[in-house]
Amino acid sequence: MTGSAQGLGREIALALAQHGASLVLADKVFPSDTAEVIQESGGTALALKADISLEADVQELVRQALEHHQRIDILVNNAGVSQLNFSPSEETSIQEWKTIIDIDLIGKYPTEDLHSNLYVLWGHNPDASDLPLRIAINESLNKGARLVVIDPKKIALADRAVLYLPIRPGTDGALALALIQVIIEKNLYDHDFVEKYTFGFDRLVPHIRPFNPQWAEKITWVSAGDIRKLARLFATTKGAGIYQGTCTQDQTANGTQNSRAFAVLQAITGNINVPGGEKWGLAYSYNVCHGLPYLMLRKKAIEPLDESWSEWRFYTELAKKIDLEEFFPWKSEKELVRFELGPTSLTFDQLLFEKPEGAYFGKKKHEIDETTFSTPTRKIELYSDEMARLGFDPLPVYLEPQISPLSCPELLKKYPLILSTGNRNLYYTHGQFRRIAKLHHQNPEPFAEIGPKTAERFGIQNKDTVRIETNRGSVRMKVHVEEKIAEGIVLVPHGWPGEANANLLTDTCCREPIMGYPEVKSLLCSIKTEPE
Repeated sequence: MTGSAQGLGREIALALAQHGASLVLADKVFPSDTAEVIQESGGTALALKADISLEADVQELVRQALEHHQRIDILVNNAGVSQLNFSPSEETSIQEWKTIIDIDLIGKYPTEDLHSNLYVLWGHNPDASDLPLRIAINESLNKGARLVVIDPKKIALADRAVLYLPIRPGTDGALALALIQVIIEKNLYDHDFVEKYTFGFDRLVPHIRPFNPQWAEKITWVSAGDIRKLARLFATTKGAGIYQGTCTQDQTANGTQNSRAFAVLQAITGNINVPGGEKWGLAYSYNVCHGLPYLMLRKKAIEPLDESWSEWRFYTELAKKIDLEEFFPWKSEKELVRFELGPTSLTFDQLLFEKPEGAYFGKKKHEIDETTFSTPTRKIELYSDEMARLGFDPLPVYLEPQISPLSCPELLKKYPLILSTGNRNLYYTHGQFRRIAKLHHQNPEPFAEIGPKTAERFGIQNKDTVRIETNRGSVRMKVHVEEKIAEGIVLVPHGWPGEANANLLTDTCCREPIMGYPEVKSLLCSIKTEPE
């Protein structure tokens, strides 16, 4: 962490201590003497050392707190600020300590166990957007777990991967189908699991035959040999999980079918509802608890300003305009939340006033019974009759991006590069927080990213100002020339205003056919230098 960021951490810590908080400080976030300074001023602070594991650090902290009869009010670490308000006692059970360590003391929502035997980071960069997963990966790799990274950008974790596969943006579905094909053709699938818990395997087998590694290699840029390696590795590892990036595969022509193909991979290898397994797609991206029976209700911070609306009001009013009002009957946000809480034992008032930190309403079990899958067949539906009824392919298929080198070769002369927008930024969330001076100082302006051969081809130097153009529009920003970016690709960040707004580049006519996702991860573009 930079010195300026550590300085900000010191300011926060001192301010909290002055208001009477007992603090726990991680030394990677704060200057090493911060705890000592707080103690000299009469405050209470303990310093965590980073040379042992996080869990061991917290256990040592608890031991010290018990010895000094201290109440731990707030832990400040590199996951943020976590309200704790916990008075430890000698009778605290091991399970209670584990809950406190895993949930309260590292400043995050509870998540399902993130420890896998094989992590497949598929368009996902935990360093930029998922610190709890990053911590778990580090701990698991140190214990012998393996890692595969599939990404057109060689993220930092790829240096520890047994396989790094730089894929062409928008072609993830083709790779997934080829992996399924190899697993079935080579008889690597979990026969018992498939027989007991899946529906439609007999239809999947003939459907998948044409999608072999040679077919996928021509589409994805991933070699047939590497596809076979990954298929065998994934199929022969219990506790293997696909950790899918937020929107990375959704915002392509094949979005819904990508997620279905990933789910099929998990199912035919028996990596469903087992520790370290499961598919991390929408369940994780949009519900951070990933299937845990846990809920939290955020209090309203302020009333909406000026003409801004809450999401509930926006969608309710939109439904009225398009004659869908009957599907949005709730007259207030409170009424909607109460409806959502119906199947649980929790109430609106409990979550708002008694349990602001959230609460569990059941237990997660790694087992499968007749109630596990709420599908018409009560099994994992590899073949979906419902999809067929709606006019869509009942088995996973691959759709080429609507504007790509293969689907629109006539555009390559004018737009010779592949554009992917929306890559994550550590300091901001979408369009938020850019007016916070401390954060703006860390990341004051947007940068596109390209590889060195691409830069040489178009006469671009590192930090040049460039104009990036598509058939839809153009943006202007500086560029980073990075060896870690696959050649022929331009990565453009999202959330910036004005001439740097990535939405000026994307085409709303290019949409995924089932859920209507816009294709913002795999378009065509050009790039050229522009005067300052």
